Amino acid sequence: MSDVARMVSDLADMSSDMAAVGVKIQRLQTAQASLKPQLSGYHDLSQELGKVKGNISQNAFRGDRRRKLDNNLDEMKNDLSAEIRRHTENSAGIARKIAQLQDEQASMAIRMSQLQDVIRDAAKEKK
Repeated sequence: MSDVARMVSDLADMSSDMAAVGVKIQRLQTAQASLKPQLSGYHDLSQELGKVKGNISQNAFRGDRRRKLDNNLDEMKNDLSAEIRRHTENSAGIARKIAQLQDEQASMAIRMSQLQDVIRDAAKEKK
């Protein structure tokens, strides 16, 4: 196989790899976009839980019932805060991976451009 044919084959492989990276980026962006409304909903729910606790007067429940209600509301809010943290961490991780793949894709584009120039120069030399 000639050098030019090998370079053309390498260029085709790089193009395929670049397309695969593009698909990965698209999938990750879709996943990240699906996390945003969930996070928003969790934040809204967290605020509503805080309002529920504040809206129930001290006279409505007393003693053990009040402690149980307060404990349950606090536990729900803590669980929800943990879920918000996990979703935020996942979203940040996805953003980092997207940036990494975009850098990889840009690097591939540069290498492909350079290889195209080399192929063009080699083709000119043959003539």
